[in-house]
Amino acid sequence: LYAHGRGHWAKKIKGKTLYFGRWEDPDSALENYHLHLKQMALEAEQAEREKQTLAERRESGGITVGEIWTEYIDYNRRRVESGDIAPTTLADYRYVANTIKEQLKPSTKVAELSPQIFADLRLTLVHKYSPSRASKLVTVTRQVFNWAYESELMEKPVRFGPDFRVVSQKQRRVHKACLLY
Repeated sequence: LYAHGRGHWAKKIKGKTLYFGRWEDPDSALENYHLHLKQMALEAEQAEREKQTLAERRESGGITVGEIWTEYIDYNRRRVESGDIAPTTLADYRYVANTIKEQLKPSTKVAELSPQIFADLRLTLVHKYSPSRASKLVTVTRQVFNWAYESELMEKPVRFGPDFRVVSQKQRRVHKACLLY
């Protein structure tokens, strides 16, 4: 710990300066620091256990769409707690998760997903939602499956195909013009 200019004992951990107590009480600051280290170790241990159970599920026949979305929502809940994203973003991700799970069925194995399934999903979204909302749903869906691959929840990335893309700017302009007149 070092004496920070704000009158607190501080330590830089993972690139962030954390404060553990006032200069007047160095023993309490040291105790808070040790508690913080224990908490970090517990969180790392828990994450390792969760990773092991996901690896077991992945090897036993494949992870499902529902499990990936659940993991993604849990990941973003932790990001809200740490202040990385706003709670409204998490609420939006939950809405997207429910919408996509409705269409793809949560019990569907990720290995069974094909470009045709995603093309049909996009068609459904475009007919059901405005162009901007459909684009948001497509973008977040791609983001989630790419995140799952990067997080090693899947052994290979999902192939979305050429048709699972955001709505074109032309379609957005036409939709907006129809709303104005």
